[in-house]
Amino acid sequence: MKKYNMKTDFGGLYQRLNDGSYMVEEQEHGRIMLFNSKDDLIWEYVNKSNDGKVYVLRWSRIIQDEKIIKNFKNLLETKKCIN
Repeated sequence: MKKYNMKTDFGGLYQRLNDGSYMVEEQEHGRIMLFNSKDDLIWEYVNKSNDGKVYVLRWSRIIQDEKIIKNFKNLLETKKCIN
């Protein structure tokens, strides 16, 4: 994590995925990083607005369960947003 200047004073999160890759959430700095199983950085996301303000993240997850994904997609397709 030192290589990528990853730091979090509180509430950081780590999730190991089925294929050996893993996601790290740097909560108070609004950053998520995804690494492959060889510890190479695949992508990085920073929760930043157009004016440059960074917003914290809370309990980010990658959903891997196919049944949950299918049910969620079905909800998106069948429900209409009222806004």
